[in-house]
Amino acid sequence: MATILCIDDDPQMGSLIRRILNEQGHDVYLADNGKTGEEILKHLSVDLLITDVLMPEMDGIELMQKMRAQSTIPKMLVVSGGGRHQSGRTLLTTVRLLGVRHTLLKPFTRDTLIDAVNRALEDPPAFTHPIQ
Repeated sequence: MATILCIDDDPQMGSLIRRILNEQGHDVYLADNGKTGEEILKHLSVDLLITDVLMPEMDGIELMQKMRAQSTIPKMLVVSGGGRHQSGRTLLTTVRLLGVRHTLLKPFTRDTLIDAVNRALEDPPAFTHPIQ
């Protein structure tokens, strides 16, 4: 199965995602912000990166921009439930405009997460278009 890095500042959300995806046979690693996730990615090759958008230290959008500058970009699934000033739908629309193919609105069901992960793993590139 796949090696997955899940970056989410909500420890309960990260644990839930790991438990569900472990049940599906995936190896799931957790990070609580984009900066920690970036460090893990320097030492771990992943098949899929699941990242929240709004996080401390480094948010998901900044992490995505850094990932796009890399020669090897993992497949990506971006999740968001929104924040104080923006809805999750608005944030996910923004990351789609940045070229991310796969997004998932929080809260989500177990089956919706599994389906989104499977679709993201089947798709070739992480982004629909290069950085301009």
